[in-house]
Formats: sequence, structure tokens, C-alpha cells
Amino acid sequence: MRLIGLYIAEGHINRTNIIWSFHIKEKHLVQCVIETVKTFTNARPCITENPQNNSVQVSLGCKPFAETFAALFGTNGHSVHFPMDWLSLSHDLLLPLWEGMMA
Repeated sequence: MRLIGLYIAEGHINRTNIIWSFHIKEKHLVQCVIETVKTFTNARPCITENPQNNSVQVSLGCKPFAETFAALFGTNGHSVHFPMDWLSLSHDLLLPLWEGMMA
């Protein structure tokens, strides 16, 4: 759930890629995305550092995941949203989601 929260806060979709963008000092968030993606997809996300703007992007090129995230949460900063019906989820699920959104 934290991965989803991080997507809502820091993510967007570029066609078939889910992309999380972080400040270069947020290495713990980059590592969280990498480890979670590896655990659930057995895929190795691509890491792109951009020193000019002090950013790091973590991308997962997986069309089914990108389509699912787009349908559930939106595709970019202007349309990314939290599904309000998820408020009925248990506290154990909502807490990591919230932590990701507030990271």
C-alpha cells in the first residue's frame, strides 16, 4: 500500500511506464519503490538520476500495471487521486497508504 501512496504523491504514467519521481536525497523512498516492485513483480525497475534538477526517477515498464494504476489512480499530477471508497479499508491497510502519500 505504501507503493500506491508514493504513486499518488510522486507518480505519473508515461504510456506503458509507471514513474515515481523523487529528490536525489530521498534515497530511502527510491529504495522502498525498488524493493516493493521487485517483491510484487519480480521485475527490476529502471533508475534514472538527473543531477541538473536534483531528481531521481524510478520507472516500471509494465503495461498491465500501468493500465491498472491509470484506471484506479489517474495518470499524472493533475488527475492522480485517492479512491474514496478505499476509506472503508482497515486501518492496517490505510496507514501505509497514508505514509506513502505523506512521505
